[in-house]
Amino acid sequence: MIERVSSVLGVAVLLAIIGSVLYWDYSYRIRIEAASSPNSQH
Repeated sequence: MIERVSSVLGVAVLLAIIGSVLYWDYSYRIRIEAASSPNSQH
């Protein structure tokens, strides 16, 4: 039971880290594109 909980927590932490990194990269790319092309603001 404890091993299952720890594995689930490990997967949740991994997903949270990957999600935050992907979100940061996505927002960073949007920021760069907006700065390079101010004409196309969404």
